[in-house]
Amino acid sequence: MSRPRATHGGRRDPVGSGGGSRLAWRVVAGLTAFAAARLSGRAAALVWRFVTGRRPPTRADNPDLRLGETIGWTALSATALAVARTLARRKAAGYWRRSTGNLPPGVATPSDRDAR
Repeated sequence: MSRPRATHGGRRDPVGSGGGSRLAWRVVAGLTAFAAARLSGRAAALVWRFVTGRRPPTRADNPDLRLGETIGWTALSATALAVARTLARRKAAGYWRRSTGNLPPGVATPSDRDAR
């Protein structure tokens, strides 16, 4: 005989819809964001070294650095981070869907957004 799922406010909490799954998704999303940030920083530094032949700037407020160099590094690192986070979250959401059969909590399908 199977045990009933925990209830919240008198309602059942099916997998993929409520409290525990929200926390689990936040943990998964947080870990993927952390990993993406670490990897994107390293990737941006490698690209910077390949293109310029120098180490990336470490302090943007250093007046000895050229403004163009500082802006270039900022643009490269921010773009790398945004792309890495997007790819990581999409992969994590795909894994979540394959594992649970549902989209992660708070992730809307295109048809859900069109209905608003």
